[in-house]
Amino acid sequence: MFEKLFKANPYHDAQGRFSTKDGSVFASVGGVFDRQKSRQAEREAAKSKPKAKKKVSAQQADEEIDALKNPSSGFYVGGDGAAWDKVTGGSISPRELATAVLGELPPSLAGSLEIGQDSQTVKFSARNTKVYGARVSQVERTMNFKTLDVHHDYLKIREADQGKGAVRKLFAASIPVYQQAGMKSVSVYANLDAGGYAWAKYGFTADEPNSYVETYKSGLSKLRYKLDSSGLENNLPPAVEAEMRGLNSLLESGRTSKYIPHLMSDVKTPALDKMLRDKGLIDEKGSATRAVMYNRSWEGSLNFDDKRAMDRMNAYLTATPKPKPA
Repeated sequence: MFEKLFKANPYHDAQGRFSTKDGSVFASVGGVFDRQKSRQAEREAAKSKPKAKKKVSAQQADEEIDALKNPSSGFYVGGDGAAWDKVTGGSISPRELATAVLGELPPSLAGSLEIGQDSQTVKFSARNTKVYGARVSQVERTMNFKTLDVHHDYLKIREADQGKGAVRKLFAASIPVYQQAGMKSVSVYANLDAGGYAWAKYGFTADEPNSYVETYKSGLSKLRYKLDSSGLENNLPPAVEAEMRGLNSLLESGRTSKYIPHLMSDVKTPALDKMLRDKGLIDEKGSATRAVMYNRSWEGSLNFDDKRAMDRMNAYLTATPKPKPA
């Protein structure tokens, strides 16, 4: 019926209605349906678009600050709701920040919340608590509303709770909160334990690629020394030598690329890894790249506008964590 009608009068006006009036234009069946689908898609998108978050008032911030304060457990706050409002513009509440970092607030908390009006920063710190179920000795985050960067100052997870997915949960929950608050990036100084290796998995890029390369090469030289000292001096198997040369070549090619941590974190060296395990220089979970960057430092950033970095982070967050060996 519709197609017969359309064939009889394949003209419509500016609103898409069939018309025989002057100024009507020819329309194909497909064209009309495409426009109808487009308008429907626009209506659906408008429905699903999240409503703007209501601004956090100075009074609400004051109430949440009072709830966080606990001198008996050792949690102190420097500043009040008015200071919070001046720094954050009401884009985030004190409780939202604390919950984003910890996962849930414990009955008692030791640490501090420092509101710096002059520096335009908010620093949250907690000690001897849990971060998404993992026991930590300390966690600290600084939001800078001048540079729009969140600095991950410190995170020390107790060894028994490492490798259980707490950091993935932390990132998955906190990044949207940072973005809500208007932040544009996260910065780190990767230097604790596996941090030099792990942050590249989360998409962090090198602020100074050449410095990163020199740090990695230093670790590689130390690894080579260990191999030589184990009785293999100048006598490495061809496959291991080839992988060592490959690592050096990849490093040299990445001196100007901020993505060099990604490349080095992903590189596979099965022959070298096996030799290191056989010599007892790494455990069953270890790898040459992990060993090279363990306890080594570099400065990195995760820019929210960097699609490549954010895609890498999201892929890592949604991947199934490998269970930690017993």
